[in-house]
Amino acid sequence: MSNHHISELLNRLDGFINKYYTNLVIRGGIYLLLLLSALYIFINALENWFYFSTQTRTWLFYSFWVLAVGSLSYFVLLPLLKRWHILPRMSYFEAAERIGKHFPDINDKIYNILQLNSMQGVSDAQAALIAAGISQKCNQIKPFPILQGINLSKNKKYAKYLIVPLAVIGITYLFFPTWVEAPAERLWHHNTNYQRPLPFRIKILNPSLEVFSKTPFTLKVALEGEAFPKHLYLNYGEHTFLMQQINASTFAYTFSYLDRDIDFQLTDKHRFTSGSYHLKVLPKALLSNIQMQVVPPAYTQLKPYQLSDIQNVNIVYGSRIHLDIEATNCDRLDIIKDSISQQVATQNNQLFVFSDTIYSDSKYSLYAANNRAGVTDSTTFAITLIPDQYPSIEVQSMQDSTEASMLFFAGK
Repeated sequence: MSNHHISELLNRLDGFINKYYTNLVIRGGIYLLLLLSALYIFINALENWFYFSTQTRTWLFYSFWVLAVGSLSYFVLLPLLKRWHILPRMSYFEAAERIGKHFPDINDKIYNILQLNSMQGVSDAQAALIAAGISQKCNQIKPFPILQGINLSKNKKYAKYLIVPLAVIGITYLFFPTWVEAPAERLWHHNTNYQRPLPFRIKILNPSLEVFSKTPFTLKVALEGEAFPKHLYLNYGEHTFLMQQINASTFAYTFSYLDRDIDFQLTDKHRFTSGSYHLKVLPKALLSNIQMQVVPPAYTQLKPYQLSDIQNVNIVYGSRIHLDIEATNCDRLDIIKDSISQQVATQNNQLFVFSDTIYSDSKYSLYAANNRAGVTDSTTFAITLIPDQYPSIEVQSMQDSTEASMLFFAGK
């Protein structure tokens, strides 16, 4: 008989424990929604006003989700796993103490029943007395609806607090949707660089944001609108530079001898900063070194020689010249000889070679070009021939002063 009463009591205690954790899940869900909705409003309001940097938005984004996952685990998942017997949960003795707080008339009876049931190593007579005591106490507590000790409807008083943050979000979204959507989008795409909308428009006056390498570039900017700052600054790298004011709405800044692409922003140094602009640096084709080898005709018995300075060259008629031309960023090298143009062959991307045999005074022009910038470097040199003369003999005759019939000859 006592086993039946104990089994029935334990089933009722299991029902109480399950309802206890169900109540925790419901209340925890309400707490979770309250916390996340309030946090969402707070973070959205801050982002809407301050336009945080990507680093700050990234920190806020992950902090929100860490807090959300932590709160979900603590308020909902933890009691849910205990209800499902996956994690250790409330013992029967702890349940008895909680029931006693709701029903003072049976304050200690359930606890005593559990103590009696746990007694071991007793005699048969004692066991009979224990069984009788258990049966008596079970009959005494049977009329009490211990499951009603947990009233799930009490959670309604917590749920009503959800009306405030949800109403704030709903009303704001209804009348000012961008106040909700725009900050949320920036926080979701936290790695994207967003800039606060400017109260004026920026117009780049340059035809294009491209400049040749090692060449100064003057950026010209015009501001359009009803109100704009008196001073405009340029953010470049880790520095900020004041732009020259040409008139009330036009500003300029000169970059000196750029050798790589750069990104820059325009700002008033207080509240407004533009998006990022990209200035592309186009590589210039440059002639870096020219070497000329001169091979005179064989009959002159002159040895080949090398020239580094080729501005004005004097060589023997019929000599053959070999040019080794080093160039950087050069896709094409053209040479013009006496108004006749031809393309110079290349051995690799940096070295071009050209050969010619010289039979007259000539003028050469070299033009280095690439596909992006066209012709950006050139040089001119002239070759003057040393004429090849016919053989000649000079002879002088002299008469002997003592012998009129004797002549002497000297010559070269």
